[in-house]
Amino acid sequence: MGDTKKVKKVAKLPIPNAASLVALYGQLVGKDQGPATKFVRFYYPNGTYEQVDAITSPAPQQAGEFWYGAALDPAASIRGKWFLRPGKAKSPRAMVLYATYETPATYFNTYMLFDDGATNQVAAGPTWSHTQTFTIPIDPPTGQADITVQVALVDNDKDARAITVSAAAGAASDSDVSTGPTNGATLSLITLNLNDVAGETSEVVITLETTEVGDSAAVVGAAVNYACEP
Repeated sequence: MGDTKKVKKVAKLPIPNAASLVALYGQLVGKDQGPATKFVRFYYPNGTYEQVDAITSPAPQQAGEFWYGAALDPAASIRGKWFLRPGKAKSPRAMVLYATYETPATYFNTYMLFDDGATNQVAAGPTWSHTQTFTIPIDPPTGQADITVQVALVDNDKDARAITVSAAAGAASDSDVSTGPTNGATLSLITLNLNDVAGETSEVVITLETTEVGDSAAVVGAAVNYACEP
């Protein structure tokens, strides 16, 4: 939804296969550049909305990431809107939806939201951590499984500064190194594939890393799934 130069207050996301939705969660993520936000709303197609007045995950310090979140009713689309205070601060960064579906096949599926600003983001500066780790418990597969990990990374600027997201489960691992966003101005939706994970593995560990010359960004949430054996 924006970067340091330009932001938009409203974004609308259509949701594929909405008839199969069983749960939905929404986030509006911003960058702390002063007291710019009054509240946010998530609008349904019929014009009703969920309003969130208090920040769900405050920024740990100025220039850090924060987000508003709400559990939403399943819908064909969601429109997120920022209500900003007068001024020049350009806070909005991204809108993220976590959709849970009913499927004919059997899957293990989970997602986690990371709402501690002190432990979900990295930056190059001396007052910031350069590495953060996130542990997601999973139901151990009964046999070898291919696990898919999807990570929402916010404030990944399009420049030469690199940032690394990796995931591991048992001996399996995968990583992504990027210097720019995949979706919009500063949002990256990263998919990591952990193949042939050993049965009885009980967690996935995600690592976010930068360097003294790297980018700053926050992991605001992640989803993990694998197909269950018959």
